[in-house]
Amino acid sequence: DYSGKNDIINRLIKAIPNKHKCLVTYDSSTAQKESKFYIEPEKLLTYHGGLYVIFYARHQKEFWLLAIHRILDLDVLDEVFEDDHPFDETEFLKHRFGLFGGEAEKIKLKFNKSIRHYIEHKHWHPTQKITSDKKGNLILEMETSFTPELTSWIMSWHKNVKVIKPNKFIDNLKELIQVMNKHYKIK
Repeated sequence: DYSGKNDIINRLIKAIPNKHKCLVTYDSSTAQKESKFYIEPEKLLTYHGGLYVIFYARHQKEFWLLAIHRILDLDVLDEVFEDDHPFDETEFLKHRFGLFGGEAEKIKLKFNKSIRHYIEHKHWHPTQKITSDKKGNLILEMETSFTPELTSWIMSWHKNVKVIKPNKFIDNLKELIQVMNKHYKIK
């Protein structure tokens, strides 16, 4: 529900096309406290019912995301930021599986042929390549970041998917399954 965020959204809508720098007060989940910082807003983005602002982080020289519902306050400054960092939405989203970013890795998954019709004709990721093995199972390869969203998506296919690579992703999933087994007292 964004009803309490109308002023912030309207200010962003005005700031983005006019290239106005903004001062944000943000409820950071990682820092577990409020933080204030400057942003150079580029675009509003919706994803799974959430609203986000993509902004340029000048000190880091990269684009980041903020969840609108976590913005506590936003001041639009008179200062116009330099347009020296063209935003390419395709490039920004290319190696993300969902919203989270990170270093892209080659991911290889094997889907059971019994769910082939759910997998083969869908666009899951911009870098995906889908092939079949000799038994009719689907092999989905893509270059993306190892993120909670990717883990959740893979786990949603239950016994019908197996991660082939990378090994560190397999190890991470094993660790997650062990933790879940302990939660439910499964031996």
